[in-house]
Amino acid sequence: MQRYEIQALENGMWSVIDHQTGSPLVDREGSTEKTRLEAQAWADFRNGMLVPPAKERISSRLQTMRRIWELLSGRSLAG
Repeated sequence: MQRYEIQALENGMWSVIDHQTGSPLVDREGSTEKTRLEAQAWADFRNGMLVPPAKERISSRLQTMRRIWELLSGRSLAG
């Protein structure tokens, strides 16, 4: 079971619940009510599900460094 899960409210909105404390999360504006999509995205973020795997992060950084090198050196690394 995830620490943060979404829960439907009586007014049709959704809330993110912290299962360790049993209380809803409050955003910067002081609201606990979200749309279903907002609540699910917030719960996924808090559960750490939106972090790409380390291999993907390293791979994209290497690609970025290769592109920068190609631009600076004026030549392609592929050929």
